[in-house]
Amino acid sequence: MTTAVLAIHLGLAPAQVPAQATDSVPSRDAPFAPDSFGLLEEVAQAVEGAEAYDPLARVGLPTGFFPPGAEARITTGLLGLIGESMFGDRPDLWRPLSIRTFFSEGWLEPWRQLPSSLTGTPRTPWINALDGLFYRLFFISVADLNDFHGNGNEYVSDFSVYAPISRRFQVRVDVPFLVSDRGGQGNSYHDHFGDFIVTPRFLLSENRDLTQILSLAVRTPTGKTVNGEGLSTLSPHYEFWYGGFPRGWAIRGSAGVTVPTTREQAQATYDYSLAVGKSLIPYSSALFSDFIAYLAMNAYTTLDGPGPRYTYLSLTPGVRFHLGRDWFFLGGLDAPVAVPKVQGFSWGPILVIAKRY
Repeated sequence: MTTAVLAIHLGLAPAQVPAQATDSVPSRDAPFAPDSFGLLEEVAQAVEGAEAYDPLARVGLPTGFFPPGAEARITTGLLGLIGESMFGDRPDLWRPLSIRTFFSEGWLEPWRQLPSSLTGTPRTPWINALDGLFYRLFFISVADLNDFHGNGNEYVSDFSVYAPISRRFQVRVDVPFLVSDRGGQGNSYHDHFGDFIVTPRFLLSENRDLTQILSLAVRTPTGKTVNGEGLSTLSPHYEFWYGGFPRGWAIRGSAGVTVPTTREQAQATYDYSLAVGKSLIPYSSALFSDFIAYLAMNAYTTLDGPGPRYTYLSLTPGVRFHLGRDWFFLGGLDAPVAVPKVQGFSWGPILVIAKRY
């Protein structure tokens, strides 16, 4: 179960560029007196600086609205929609989506990356706290879980990718290419492929400060039971992210259940998480920019099925920063604080290298 929770929560997100709220860009075509030319030049330079800092400022319209004729430029066709969602670069075409229009809006529109909240809080992922946002990135994560189930360490390496299909829908894929721990005859280490996980994610609503998502993680039994893998489960979760706080603070969380579909030894669980973080250094091309510190809480409580009833709870302090060229580093220390020894581990460093594409 520990490996499942780790696999579902590890991950990263695209680099986010802090944005300033803006309603309009001053026109450079307005009449001016000859003796005011120097002042207008200063204004023009300031506008250019704002445009470089905030892509949404380039439009010159209230944030969240299409410029005239933009609807006609929306890519048509499934392949065009997917291509524009995965590789397009038009954050100026972003607009809010309401839960009231969940079935009628956004499904045929390309996904647009939104840099930040109205207060400038970047919309970024954290280790063990990916909840509440769409991403466009891939990453490799490694974890060393010490004293795993009271029997040596477990090593987990995972490749993951987030692929947006439209504004309302994206897919996350987790490929655990190495799971290694002790077990079986002789209690030796066994190195195998883990359980492959695919997660459809649906955007319920989104504005500059709040995003809500419904996800369904589908775990397939591609791993070996000797590693505690080989499980088939469904995990529907509600997720949220809120970044409307001042000074770079954000909060996010999730709640849902994990239900086994095979294997009698597995137990259903109620899963819940909550995390808080703060942006300390804004995004730039420099090393250590986009620096964020956070604390994530992840927990689950067993509901039914064979095995003991217990609650697992861990805390993960971590950091995230820019390495350059849209590569990012994430580091965290997963520390269980409430869990039976035979069901968890003592502590586990987690390292992630992510790339926004």
